[in-house]
Amino acid sequence: LERVRTLGPEIGTAALREYHERAHDAVEIRIGLLDVAAHAIPAEAQPLLLGLFEDAKADPALRNAAVGLLGETAPEVALSTLAGVLLLNRPTKTYPASERLLDAWNTAALKLGVDRGPLLAHVAINLSEEQAARHAAAEELGEFQSEIGKKALETLMVESSGNNYLRRKAAQSYARTVSKEELCAHLTQLLTHEADLSFAEFLDDMLQKNCR
Repeated sequence: LERVRTLGPEIGTAALREYHERAHDAVEIRIGLLDVAAHAIPAEAQPLLLGLFEDAKADPALRNAAVGLLGETAPEVALSTLAGVLLLNRPTKTYPASERLLDAWNTAALKLGVDRGPLLAHVAINLSEEQAARHAAAEELGEFQSEIGKKALETLMVESSGNNYLRRKAAQSYARTVSKEELCAHLTQLLTHEADLSFAEFLDDMLQKNCR
């Protein structure tokens, strides 16, 4: 696939034609053809990718592939389209899993150098969002410094929803993005007021490893 993607628009056009003609072939074959077309002729393939993204009746594997390819080959479109869904508290349509939407959006944002903090923070603290997407957002917030991202991680660390895995993800990301002094002061404060024994032990372990 990596080699064929770069063979030029003629190959991309042929792949797009084969994709439509092989409607009953194995989905893996169609995904490969879609991949080649999206990379070789991105402008021509973009309407198809968007159509698959919106089509709730399409094969789930094709929809997932289309979302990822939008992020890779049409980043401007992916940013606006996927953000519009991720920022909804309760989408009225069926879309691919939010984790996949977030991954594609993140790919597009990295390609374009867009500030990722606000959207990742929104997804991470959104109680109505799918848990896997919240976990991914919290982890990604540990990859760069962001004031809004830091506030989101601090919020997650005291969240009382019962998702201690998310709270741990947030604490680990927080540790990667703040100074040692700020980390130790914040963890000490959290531990003083933490009622959940399991998370208290986790915080104490972080303190032992990072601050003592």
